[in-house]
Amino acid sequence: MFSILRVYGECLTRTFGPILKSPWVLLLPMAYGMASNTATMLLAPLGIVGGFILGFIAAALAASFLYMIDELVSKNPIHLSELVTSVRRYLWPVMNVMFVFWIASILLGPLLSQASNSTGIYMGLMLVLFVLLNATPEAIYQKGMYGGLDILKESIRFIQENWIEWFIPNLAFLAIAWFGIPFVLNLVPDAVGGWGYRLISGLIEGCLILPVMVFRGHLYRELDTSTARQRRFRYR
Repeated sequence: MFSILRVYGECLTRTFGPILKSPWVLLLPMAYGMASNTATMLLAPLGIVGGFILGFIAAALAASFLYMIDELVSKNPIHLSELVTSVRRYLWPVMNVMFVFWIASILLGPLLSQASNSTGIYMGLMLVLFVLLNATPEAIYQKGMYGGLDILKESIRFIQENWIEWFIPNLAFLAIAWFGIPFVLNLVPDAVGGWGYRLISGLIEGCLILPVMVFRGHLYRELDTSTARQRRFRYR
């Protein structure tokens, strides 16, 4: 138990150094969210065509975000100008994963709609997918895979081997986000207005989401490249 706590401490220490060198990256989650919302408002009236374009934009934004997380985890210096080219590295792996989910939704949708307890089955399925596919972002940018099924299988393998070590901090972060963010936002005075509230909300979420993703990247790399015995020896 002591060794895994040392691992968490080491990953947490590595998390903030690159972020402090490029603090502007804390704005990325808010920027990506604003870009996604703007695209949705503009393209939603276009029907199916707009839906396909929105899917591509969502994949591009996710690919860009994973590029930035990869650079931070690798401790490479990053610059604002890299946003222009950040999409290319992981666009196709992200699109392949999204394609697998799209096909699965087409196949399972009719079956779920005919079930007597479709809502309960759907919620249970989402919970299972949340657990088994939780490490999908890290599998995309750390394993160099392109096939959607291969990436998802890699996430399942990783979770099967490291589920306790992985979910202890992740559930803690989820609890902080679930209870902490609403609590802080309730302290925001009404005088800031709607736009001010959204800006503060985006900043708070960015200051949590980005460090958590960088921490996850370090933890994934540590757990994937070492055994429990090796970690006990290293951190004894």
